[in-house]
Amino acid sequence: MKDLGKELTREPVEMGQGKFDLVLQSFRRLLRRGAITNVGKMLARMHPADIAQVIVHLSSPNEKRTVFELVRGEAQRGQVLSELDPGTIQHTLADLAPADVAWMLKDLGADDVTYILGVLPEEQAKEILTLMRTEDSTQIADLLKYPKDTSGGIMTTEFFSLSEDTTAQEAIRRLQRATDAEMVFYIYVTDKEEHLVGVLSLRQLLTVRPRRRSRTL
Repeated sequence: MKDLGKELTREPVEMGQGKFDLVLQSFRRLLRRGAITNVGKMLARMHPADIAQVIVHLSSPNEKRTVFELVRGEAQRGQVLSELDPGTIQHTLADLAPADVAWMLKDLGADDVTYILGVLPEEQAKEILTLMRTEDSTQIADLLKYPKDTSGGIMTTEFFSLSEDTTAQEAIRRLQRATDAEMVFYIYVTDKEEHLVGVLSLRQLLTVRPRRRSRTL
């Protein structure tokens, strides 16, 4: 499954690009110096989406893993995971015990858990799934049965989808007209054949230029 909001570099959603660049430089400098305590203090003040972007922009796999492990609290780590690209998720979770991963994912929504498990090797995903609460694992297992390149693979019964040619401005107008828009957290981007080509968060949609098309976000 390809996730436009996770695979492509984008402006961090909780801070401006200029501020983010300074934060990223600080992380790189502290990691080079081995100032782990200071890295942890910085992470404690950041939003999970911005932490994920820091991890994505670090060049060293070991630095990525170090930053992730310094995130405080399993719930916070789970939120960071849901914002990462597939390759980083795979590397980050490669050596972690399935029980630890299941604990990180326990407070996430079914779509986020499905996304994370969907990019892991099948056996690893199954082992994690068996350790999750029954009511959660049943729904997620059903979602994982769909082919990964179709919208059914990650959508619940309530979703909001857009063509990949839709602009951000048009998408916002459609959301405003939708009767259940207050329930929308993710926007699913599909091609002409209705195959899933990406997933956007509502937060992303509101922070880009109005004329940007969904496929470029």
